[in-house]
Amino acid sequence: MLPSFLLTLYPINRISLDVGFKLIPIYLLLLFILLRCLIRGDRLSVKFYPIEYFAFIFYIYAMFTSLYTFSIDSSLRFIAGFSLACSTYVLSRAYISRHKFNLIIYFDRAAKLFLLGSLLNYFFGLLTMDLGAEHVDFFGLTIEKGVPRMIGLSNDPNIFAFTILIFIFYFIYSSGRWSRMFAGLGVASLLLSMSRGGGVAFIFGLVGVIVMARPRAWVYIILSFSILLTVYFFWPAGYLVDVIGIYIDKRVSGIETAGGRTIIWRNALELWESRPVFGYGIFSFQDVLGEVFNDYRHAHNTYLEVLFETGIIGFVIFSSFILFSLFLSLRISLKCNELRFLFPSFVALVVAIFGLSVYIHPVFFFYYLTLVGLYDSYVSRNPYFHNVKPYRRR
Repeated sequence: MLPSFLLTLYPINRISLDVGFKLIPIYLLLLFILLRCLIRGDRLSVKFYPIEYFAFIFYIYAMFTSLYTFSIDSSLRFIAGFSLACSTYVLSRAYISRHKFNLIIYFDRAAKLFLLGSLLNYFFGLLTMDLGAEHVDFFGLTIEKGVPRMIGLSNDPNIFAFTILIFIFYFIYSSGRWSRMFAGLGVASLLLSMSRGGGVAFIFGLVGVIVMARPRAWVYIILSFSILLTVYFFWPAGYLVDVIGIYIDKRVSGIETAGGRTIIWRNALELWESRPVFGYGIFSFQDVLGEVFNDYRHAHNTYLEVLFETGIIGFVIFSSFILFSLFLSLRISLKCNELRFLFPSFVALVVAIFGLSVYIHPVFFFYYLTLVGLYDSYVSRNPYFHNVKPYRRR
Protein backbone atom coordinates (compact mmCIF):
# COMPACT_ATOMS: atom_id res chain seq x y z
CA MET A 1 0.00 0.00 0.00
CA LEU A 2 2.94 2.38 0.57
CA PRO A 3 3.56 2.92 -3.18
CA SER A 4 -0.15 3.77 -3.57
CA PHE A 5 0.12 6.46 -0.90
CA LEU A 6 3.33 7.73 -2.49
CA LEU A 7 1.71 8.20 -5.89
CA THR A 8 -1.53 9.54 -4.40
CA LEU A 9 0.11 12.11 -2.14
CA TYR A 10 2.60 13.30 -4.76
CA PRO A 11 0.17 15.57 -6.68
CA ILE A 12 -1.81 16.71 -3.58
CA ASN A 13 -1.08 20.30 -2.59
CA ARG A 14 -4.44 21.35 -1.13
CA ILE A 15 -2.85 21.15 2.32
CA SER A 16 0.42 23.04 2.36
CA LEU A 17 2.63 25.34 4.38
CA ASP A 18 4.08 28.37 2.60
CA VAL A 19 7.70 29.02 3.60
CA GLY A 20 8.65 30.81 0.36
CA PHE A 21 7.72 27.58 -1.41
CA LYS A 22 5.02 25.01 -0.63
CA LEU A 23 5.60 22.25 1.90
CA ILE A 24 3.11 19.53 0.92
CA PRO A 25 2.08 16.13 2.38
CA ILE A 26 4.39 14.05 0.16
CA TYR A 27 7.42 15.44 2.00
CA LEU A 28 6.21 13.91 5.28
CA LEU A 29 5.71 10.49 3.66
CA LEU A 30 9.18 10.61 2.12
CA LEU A 31 10.66 11.41 5.52
CA PHE A 32 8.91 8.30 6.84
CA ILE A 33 10.30 6.19 3.95
CA LEU A 34 13.80 7.51 4.54
CA LEU A 35 13.66 6.76 8.27
CA ARG A 36 12.23 3.30 7.56
CA CYS A 37 15.07 2.51 5.16
CA LEU A 38 17.67 3.75 7.65
CA ILE A 39 16.20 1.61 10.45
CA ARG A 40 16.01 -1.50 8.23
CA GLY A 41 19.38 -0.87 6.67
CA ASP A 42 17.92 -0.80 3.14
CA ARG A 43 20.22 0.68 0.54
CA LEU A 44 18.45 3.04 -1.82
CA SER A 45 20.21 3.52 -5.13
CA VAL A 46 18.97 4.25 -8.61
CA LYS A 47 20.43 4.33 -12.11
CA PHE A 48 18.99 7.31 -13.91
CA TYR A 49 18.09 7.40 -17.56
CA PRO A 50 19.77 9.96 -19.84
CA ILE A 51 16.47 11.86 -20.12
CA GLU A 52 16.70 12.48 -16.37
CA TYR A 53 20.30 13.64 -16.62
CA PHE A 54 19.14 16.05 -19.31
CA ALA A 55 16.60 17.50 -16.87
CA PHE A 56 19.23 17.82 -14.15
CA ILE A 57 21.46 19.77 -16.57
CA PHE A 58 18.71 22.34 -17.05
CA TYR A 59 18.05 22.75 -13.34
CA ILE A 60 21.75 23.01 -12.51
CA TYR A 61 22.16 25.67 -15.19
CA ALA A 62 19.11 27.48 -13.80
CA MET A 63 20.69 27.54 -10.36
CA PHE A 64 23.90 29.03 -11.81
CA THR A 65 21.86 31.96 -13.14
CA SER A 66 21.37 32.99 -9.52
CA LEU A 67 24.93 34.37 -9.73
CA TYR A 68 23.63 37.33 -11.72
CA THR A 69 19.96 37.28 -10.77
CA PHE A 70 17.84 40.40 -10.38
CA SER A 71 16.52 39.10 -7.06
CA ILE A 72 18.81 37.14 -4.74
CA ASP A 73 15.97 36.28 -2.33
CA SER A 74 13.79 34.81 -5.09
CA SER A 75 16.68 32.79 -6.49
CA LEU A 76 17.48 31.39 -3.06
CA ARG A 77 13.83 30.33 -2.77
CA PHE A 78 14.17 28.58 -6.13
CA ILE A 79 17.30 26.74 -4.99
CA ALA A 80 15.63 25.67 -1.74
CA GLY A 81 12.41 24.66 -3.50
CA PHE A 82 14.20 22.78 -6.26
CA SER A 83 16.48 21.00 -3.80
CA LEU A 84 13.43 19.73 -1.94
CA ALA A 85 11.54 18.84 -5.14
CA CYS A 86 14.60 17.10 -6.62
CA SER A 87 15.24 15.17 -3.40
CA THR A 88 11.60 14.07 -3.43
CA TYR A 89 11.89 12.85 -7.01
CA VAL A 90 15.20 11.05 -6.45
CA LEU A 91 14.03 9.33 -3.26
CA SER A 92 10.75 8.29 -4.90
CA ARG A 93 12.58 6.87 -7.91
CA ALA A 94 15.06 5.05 -5.70
CA TYR A 95 12.32 3.55 -3.52
CA ILE A 96 10.29 2.40 -6.53
CA SER A 97 13.36 1.01 -8.31
CA ARG A 98 14.65 -0.72 -5.17
CA HIS A 99 11.47 -2.72 -4.57
CA LYS A 100 10.69 -3.59 -8.23
CA PHE A 101 6.98 -2.88 -7.90
CA ASN A 102 4.47 -3.57 -10.63
CA LEU A 103 3.90 0.16 -10.56
CA ILE A 104 0.90 0.24 -12.89
CA ILE A 105 -1.21 -1.44 -10.18
CA TYR A 106 -0.31 1.25 -7.67
CA PHE A 107 -0.75 4.00 -10.24
CA ASP A 108 -4.28 2.69 -10.90
CA ARG A 109 -5.11 2.89 -7.19
CA ALA A 110 -3.57 6.34 -6.88
CA ALA A 111 -5.57 7.64 -9.86
CA LYS A 112 -8.84 6.39 -8.36
CA LEU A 113 -8.03 7.68 -4.86
CA PHE A 114 -7.05 11.12 -6.14
CA LEU A 115 -10.12 11.45 -8.35
CA LEU A 116 -12.61 10.22 -5.75
CA GLY A 117 -10.98 12.30 -3.01
CA SER A 118 -11.17 15.39 -5.21
CA LEU A 119 -14.85 14.82 -6.01
CA LEU A 120 -15.66 14.28 -2.33
CA ASN A 121 -13.81 17.46 -1.38
CA TYR A 122 -15.69 19.32 -4.13
CA PHE A 123 -19.02 18.02 -2.79
CA PHE A 124 -18.18 19.35 0.69
CA GLY A 125 -17.35 22.67 -0.96
CA LEU A 126 -20.77 22.82 -2.63
CA LEU A 127 -22.42 22.35 0.77
CA THR A 128 -20.51 25.21 2.41
CA MET A 129 -19.81 27.70 -0.41
CA ASP A 130 -20.85 31.34 -0.56
CA LEU A 131 -21.19 32.60 -4.13
CA GLY A 132 -20.83 36.15 -2.85
CA ALA A 133 -17.24 35.47 -1.85
CA GLU A 134 -14.42 36.13 -4.29
CA HIS A 135 -11.19 34.14 -4.50
CA VAL A 136 -12.17 32.18 -1.39
CA ASP A 137 -11.69 28.41 -1.16
CA PHE A 138 -14.39 26.12 0.24
CA PHE A 139 -12.93 22.64 0.62
CA GLY A 140 -12.52 21.41 -2.99
CA LEU A 141 -13.74 24.48 -4.86
CA THR A 142 -12.84 28.13 -5.20
CA ILE A 143 -15.08 31.06 -6.10
CA GLU A 144 -13.92 33.15 -9.05
CA LYS A 145 -16.16 35.80 -10.64
CA GLY A 146 -19.09 34.28 -8.78
CA VAL A 147 -18.40 30.87 -10.32
CA PRO A 148 -17.51 27.77 -8.24
CA ARG A 149 -14.48 26.14 -9.86
CA MET A 150 -13.32 22.70 -8.81
CA ILE A 151 -9.85 22.48 -7.25
CA GLY A 152 -10.29 19.02 -5.70
CA LEU A 153 -7.15 18.11 -3.78
CA SER A 154 -5.14 20.91 -5.41
CA ASN A 155 -4.91 24.58 -4.48
CA ASP A 156 -5.70 25.98 -7.93
CA PRO A 157 -8.26 24.96 -10.58
CA ASN A 158 -5.71 25.09 -13.41
CA ILE A 159 -3.21 22.95 -11.49
CA PHE A 160 -6.04 20.52 -10.70
CA ALA A 161 -6.92 20.29 -14.40
CA PHE A 162 -3.23 19.75 -15.22
CA THR A 163 -3.04 16.96 -12.64
CA ILE A 164 -6.05 14.92 -13.72
CA LEU A 165 -5.19 14.95 -17.43
CA ILE A 166 -2.77 12.05 -17.01
CA PHE A 167 -5.39 10.11 -15.00
CA ILE A 168 -8.10 10.70 -17.63
CA PHE A 169 -5.93 9.30 -20.43
CA TYR A 170 -4.94 6.38 -18.22
CA PHE A 171 -8.61 5.46 -17.69
CA ILE A 172 -9.37 5.92 -21.40
CA TYR A 173 -6.85 3.18 -22.20
CA SER A 174 -7.38 1.03 -19.12
CA SER A 175 -9.28 -2.24 -19.46
CA GLY A 176 -10.38 -2.28 -15.84
CA ARG A 177 -13.96 -2.95 -14.84
CA TRP A 178 -14.76 0.62 -13.81
CA SER A 179 -12.39 2.41 -16.18
CA ARG A 180 -15.06 3.99 -18.38
CA MET A 181 -16.85 5.34 -15.34
CA PHE A 182 -13.64 6.83 -13.92
CA ALA A 183 -12.76 8.31 -17.31
CA GLY A 184 -16.18 9.98 -17.36
CA LEU A 185 -15.70 11.27 -13.81
CA GLY A 186 -12.30 12.62 -14.82
CA VAL A 187 -13.71 14.51 -17.81
CA ALA A 188 -16.55 15.85 -15.64
CA SER A 189 -13.99 17.05 -13.08
CA LEU A 190 -12.01 18.75 -15.84
CA LEU A 191 -15.17 20.57 -16.94
CA LEU A 192 -16.00 21.56 -13.36
CA SER A 193 -12.54 23.11 -12.98
CA MET A 194 -13.49 25.41 -15.90
CA SER A 195 -9.84 25.58 -16.89
CA ARG A 196 -9.56 26.86 -20.44
CA GLY A 197 -5.94 25.76 -20.70
CA GLY A 198 -6.82 22.34 -19.31
CA GLY A 199 -9.60 21.98 -21.87
CA VAL A 200 -7.32 22.89 -24.76
CA ALA A 201 -4.63 20.51 -23.48
CA PHE A 202 -7.22 17.72 -23.23
CA ILE A 203 -8.32 18.28 -26.83
CA PHE A 204 -4.72 18.09 -28.05
CA GLY A 205 -4.27 14.95 -25.93
CA LEU A 206 -7.27 13.45 -27.71
CA VAL A 207 -5.48 14.13 -30.99
CA GLY A 208 -2.66 11.99 -29.58
CA VAL A 209 -5.22 9.29 -28.82
CA ILE A 210 -6.52 9.47 -32.38
CA VAL A 211 -2.98 9.21 -33.79
CA MET A 212 -2.57 5.83 -32.13
CA ALA A 213 -6.21 4.74 -32.21
CA ARG A 214 -7.50 1.59 -33.79
CA PRO A 215 -10.60 1.93 -36.02
CA ARG A 216 -12.96 0.89 -33.21
CA ALA A 217 -11.51 3.59 -30.93
CA TRP A 218 -12.31 6.19 -33.59
CA VAL A 219 -15.96 5.16 -33.36
CA TYR A 220 -15.98 5.70 -29.57
CA ILE A 221 -14.33 9.12 -29.89
CA ILE A 222 -16.70 10.33 -32.62
CA LEU A 223 -19.70 8.96 -30.70
CA SER A 224 -18.62 10.74 -27.51
CA PHE A 225 -18.25 14.08 -29.27
CA SER A 226 -21.63 13.59 -30.98
CA ILE A 227 -23.33 12.97 -27.63
CA LEU A 228 -21.71 16.05 -26.09
CA LEU A 229 -22.79 18.25 -29.00
CA THR A 230 -26.33 16.84 -28.89
CA VAL A 231 -26.64 17.54 -25.18
CA TYR A 232 -25.25 21.04 -25.65
CA PHE A 233 -27.64 22.06 -28.45
CA PHE A 234 -30.84 20.22 -27.48
CA TRP A 235 -30.86 20.22 -23.66
CA PRO A 236 -34.33 21.39 -22.49
CA ALA A 237 -34.49 25.08 -21.70
CA GLY A 238 -34.67 25.97 -18.03
CA TYR A 239 -32.82 27.27 -15.05
CA LEU A 240 -29.91 24.86 -15.42
CA VAL A 241 -29.24 26.02 -18.98
CA ASP A 242 -29.32 29.65 -17.86
CA VAL A 243 -26.82 28.92 -15.12
CA ILE A 244 -24.53 27.04 -17.51
CA GLY A 245 -24.84 29.88 -20.01
CA ILE A 246 -23.78 32.42 -17.38
CA TYR A 247 -20.83 30.27 -16.35
CA ILE A 248 -19.68 29.80 -19.94
CA ASP A 249 -20.02 33.52 -20.62
CA LYS A 250 -17.87 34.36 -17.62
CA ARG A 251 -15.21 31.85 -18.59
CA VAL A 252 -15.22 32.88 -22.26
CA SER A 253 -15.11 36.60 -21.51
CA GLY A 254 -11.55 37.82 -21.87
CA ILE A 255 -10.45 34.72 -23.75
CA GLU A 256 -9.07 36.88 -26.58
CA THR A 257 -6.52 38.25 -24.12
CA ALA A 258 -6.00 34.87 -22.39
CA GLY A 259 -7.48 36.30 -19.20
CA GLY A 260 -5.11 39.29 -19.29
CA ARG A 261 -2.04 37.10 -19.73
CA THR A 262 -1.16 38.48 -23.16
CA ILE A 263 -0.35 41.79 -21.48
CA ILE A 264 2.08 40.00 -19.16
CA TRP A 265 3.62 38.12 -22.09
CA ARG A 266 4.04 41.27 -24.18
CA ASN A 267 5.72 43.14 -21.32
CA ALA A 268 7.97 40.15 -20.56
CA LEU A 269 9.13 39.84 -24.18
CA GLU A 270 9.82 43.57 -24.31
CA LEU A 271 12.11 43.29 -21.27
CA TRP A 272 13.69 40.03 -22.42
CA GLU A 273 15.00 41.72 -25.58
CA SER A 274 17.51 43.63 -23.44
CA ARG A 275 18.98 40.38 -21.96
CA PRO A 276 18.20 37.66 -24.52
CA VAL A 277 21.11 35.24 -24.03
CA PHE A 278 21.35 34.77 -20.27
CA GLY A 279 18.07 36.23 -19.02
CA TYR A 280 17.44 37.89 -15.66
CA GLY A 281 18.19 34.93 -13.41
CA ILE A 282 16.00 32.19 -12.01
CA PHE A 283 12.78 33.09 -10.17
CA SER A 284 13.11 36.77 -11.09
CA PHE A 285 10.06 37.11 -13.35
CA GLN A 286 7.68 38.60 -10.78
CA ASP A 287 10.31 40.92 -9.30
CA VAL A 288 11.42 42.33 -12.65
CA LEU A 289 7.91 42.93 -14.02
CA GLY A 290 6.84 44.29 -10.67
CA GLU A 291 9.75 46.74 -10.64
CA VAL A 292 9.18 47.97 -14.21
CA PHE A 293 5.43 47.58 -14.78
CA ASN A 294 4.14 47.30 -11.20
CA ASP A 295 2.72 43.90 -12.16
CA TYR A 296 3.75 41.13 -9.74
CA ARG A 297 1.98 38.24 -11.44
CA HIS A 298 3.53 34.99 -12.66
CA ALA A 299 4.07 34.49 -16.39
CA HIS A 300 1.40 31.74 -16.56
CA ASN A 301 3.55 30.32 -19.33
CA THR A 302 6.40 27.98 -18.44
CA TYR A 303 8.20 28.42 -21.77
CA LEU A 304 8.16 32.21 -21.52
CA GLU A 305 9.21 32.16 -17.88
CA VAL A 306 12.17 29.91 -18.68
CA LEU A 307 13.14 32.15 -21.62
CA PHE A 308 12.88 35.32 -19.53
CA GLU A 309 14.80 33.96 -16.54
CA THR A 310 17.45 31.74 -18.12
CA GLY A 311 17.73 33.28 -21.59
CA ILE A 312 18.08 31.49 -24.90
CA ILE A 313 20.59 29.01 -23.45
CA GLY A 314 18.24 27.78 -20.74
CA PHE A 315 15.27 27.87 -23.09
CA VAL A 316 17.01 25.64 -25.64
CA ILE A 317 17.97 23.11 -22.95
CA PHE A 318 14.48 23.10 -21.43
CA SER A 319 12.66 22.87 -24.78
CA SER A 320 14.94 20.05 -25.93
CA PHE A 321 14.23 18.20 -22.70
CA ILE A 322 10.47 18.60 -23.23
CA LEU A 323 10.65 17.45 -26.86
CA PHE A 324 12.81 14.44 -26.00
CA SER A 325 10.29 13.52 -23.30
CA LEU A 326 7.45 13.72 -25.81
CA PHE A 327 9.40 11.57 -28.27
CA LEU A 328 10.21 9.07 -25.52
CA SER A 329 6.56 8.83 -24.45
CA LEU A 330 5.59 8.14 -28.07
CA ARG A 331 8.18 5.36 -28.45
CA ILE A 332 7.06 3.72 -25.21
CA SER A 333 3.37 4.05 -26.06
CA LEU A 334 3.83 2.44 -29.47
CA LYS A 335 5.67 -0.53 -27.97
CA CYS A 336 3.92 -1.07 -24.62
CA ASN A 337 0.15 -1.51 -24.76
CA GLU A 338 0.04 -1.18 -20.97
CA LEU A 339 1.58 2.30 -21.20
CA ARG A 340 -0.20 3.70 -24.26
CA PHE A 341 -1.69 6.52 -22.21
CA LEU A 342 1.73 8.17 -21.75
CA PHE A 343 1.89 9.76 -25.20
CA PRO A 344 -1.46 11.63 -25.11
CA SER A 345 -0.66 12.59 -21.50
CA PHE A 346 2.61 14.21 -22.56
CA VAL A 347 0.99 15.86 -25.56
CA ALA A 348 -1.39 17.42 -23.04
CA LEU A 349 1.54 18.39 -20.80
CA VAL A 350 3.38 20.15 -23.65
CA VAL A 351 0.24 22.20 -24.37
CA ALA A 352 -0.86 22.76 -20.76
CA ILE A 353 2.37 24.42 -19.64
CA PHE A 354 1.78 27.17 -22.19
CA GLY A 355 -0.70 28.49 -19.60
CA LEU A 356 1.02 27.48 -16.35
CA SER A 357 4.24 28.26 -14.50
CA VAL A 358 5.14 24.79 -13.23
CA TYR A 359 8.76 23.89 -13.95
CA ILE A 360 9.45 23.20 -10.25
CA HIS A 361 5.90 22.28 -9.32
CA PRO A 362 5.49 18.78 -7.77
CA VAL A 363 2.90 17.82 -10.41
CA PHE A 364 5.45 18.51 -13.15
CA PHE A 365 7.87 16.11 -11.44
CA PHE A 366 4.99 13.66 -10.93
CA TYR A 367 4.54 13.39 -14.71
CA TYR A 368 8.20 12.43 -15.11
CA LEU A 369 8.12 10.04 -12.16
CA THR A 370 5.19 8.34 -13.90
CA LEU A 371 6.91 8.25 -17.29
CA VAL A 372 10.26 6.87 -16.16
CA GLY A 373 8.98 4.90 -13.15
CA LEU A 374 6.35 3.00 -15.14
CA TYR A 375 8.78 2.26 -17.94
CA ASP A 376 11.44 1.06 -15.50
CA SER A 377 8.87 -1.11 -13.73
CA TYR A 378 7.70 -2.58 -17.05
CA VAL A 379 11.23 -3.45 -18.19
CA SER A 380 12.13 -5.03 -14.82
CA ARG A 381 9.13 -7.36 -15.20
CA ASN A 382 9.82 -8.06 -18.89
CA PRO A 383 13.61 -8.48 -19.22
CA TYR A 384 13.22 -9.69 -22.80
CA PHE A 385 11.71 -6.35 -23.73
CA HIS A 386 14.63 -4.32 -25.09
CA ASN A 387 13.41 -2.81 -28.33
CA VAL A 388 12.33 0.48 -26.75
CA LYS A 389 14.63 2.21 -24.30
CA PRO A 390 14.92 5.82 -23.16
CA TYR A 391 18.34 5.55 -24.80
CA ARG A 392 20.87 3.39 -22.99
CA ARG A 393 21.51 3.56 -19.32
CA ARG A 394 24.85 4.87 -18.24
